[in-house]
Amino acid sequence: MTSELRTRKQIAHEAGVSVATVSRWVRRGILPAAKPGGATSPLRVERADLAALMRNKKG
Repeated sequence: MTSELRTRKQIAHEAGVSVATVSRWVRRGILPAAKPGGATSPLRVERADLAALMRNKKG
């Protein structure tokens, strides 16, 4: 599986939601994410996890 580093803003844009929603998803464990570089680093999100979340939100 391929993961990539992206900002909350980039993820929000791709998902069509607000940055606050992305933060809430991560905080609640709805969107699995890691911050490998520390608190101010971009998130590492599996592309498949974001795609699955978007499929579930539409259905």
